[in-house]
Amino acid sequence: MQNTHSEVFHRQAASKARLLTLSVGHTVCDAFVSTLTPLWPVIARMFALSQAQAGWIMQLLGIVMNFGQPVLGYITDRYRLRRLVVVAMLLSTVFLTTFGYMQSLWLMMLWLAAGAFGVALYHPRAGALAAAASGRRWALGMAVFGAGGSLGCALGTWIAPILYNINNSLTGLAYAMPVGIAMVAALVVINPESAEGAVQTAAFSLRRNLLPRAWVVAPLFVVMLLRATAIIGFNSFIPFLIDARGLPLTLAGQAGLLFLGGGAIGGLIGGRLSEWSGPRALTITSLLASVPLLYASLHVLGMPFLLMLFVCGVMLRSADSVNIALMQQLVPEGQSLASSLGMGLVWGIGGFITPLVGKLSDLHGEVYALTWVLCLPAVAAVVAVWTPKHMPATQRPAAGADQQADC
Repeated sequence: MQNTHSEVFHRQAASKARLLTLSVGHTVCDAFVSTLTPLWPVIARMFALSQAQAGWIMQLLGIVMNFGQPVLGYITDRYRLRRLVVVAMLLSTVFLTTFGYMQSLWLMMLWLAAGAFGVALYHPRAGALAAAASGRRWALGMAVFGAGGSLGCALGTWIAPILYNINNSLTGLAYAMPVGIAMVAALVVINPESAEGAVQTAAFSLRRNLLPRAWVVAPLFVVMLLRATAIIGFNSFIPFLIDARGLPLTLAGQAGLLFLGGGAIGGLIGGRLSEWSGPRALTITSLLASVPLLYASLHVLGMPFLLMLFVCGVMLRSADSVNIALMQQLVPEGQSLASSLGMGLVWGIGGFITPLVGKLSDLHGEVYALTWVLCLPAVAAVVAVWTPKHMPATQRPAAGADQQADC
């Protein structure tokens, strides 16, 4: 019996180590790509771009990073590819910290696309591995993993202006490269894919495993899509709003830190709350509450503006990771694909809003453009009525013994 308890303890410790490593990797990966957000006004000035043109460039990168995820997720599930997270982290590190050395717009975009591919490669596989390492507390485990990504987005947005100011150039981002190299080493040592039993399921098939469940998957996907679109709209053009008010670039980094950092905290809170409220109630409540908060944030200045953005982030993203966990349970045979739908595809499609918001901003100002974005969470709350009320805990993928460990 003592040996059994010892084995359980070691399995639980190993699962927690894998989940923590994957979550920190999520932080680092998303931090690198999020350094772009507050620096878009700088890039726009460097190459004499309008806000609408900058929006189109954002979307082109989003196509690589977000639309690439479901494709890579499907390939991973279909052919059971392994050992991808290390390669993904290395690509993200090298290309997203050195794009500032590129002297032409086209070369810079090519460099950024390579880094975006690394981000696209990391998310589906890491999300599936995080679900496997979470054990019975699937929603909470995915909340931890999702919070890692939200924290990374916040840190990247905050640190980017600081690194830029070191050299007064985009080349300052290269000072972040050692962090990525250290993360690559951690992924090699911990090897989150070492628990092979947790991922041994039959090869995934769209026709057999996804299409029969489309009626229940579709409303959840729409909810995640509308939420992601609203977040992209605000996060992408808050720096332009701050720049238009003549405020310093560092304030854009602080605003992004609070908005996205609030999302990380909201995800952790939501992971806990969903265990007794259920995903549907949490989703509807958080979406409805976010609408007046987002509106208020557009009409205040100074410290109230920053604090309001933080509260908006907490509320808007509190059900984000819970919805991803629910998607994974609805499609248990395709964990990587299910992860990519919530962490990639919805953000790719939602990114199409950036040219529209950019055009409205050029014509009528940022406040006017972002006010229209507020409709999206309200519509999402209505659609959420057709999502599952509770987690379908019986739909678990086949797992090895380590998957029985709590996160």
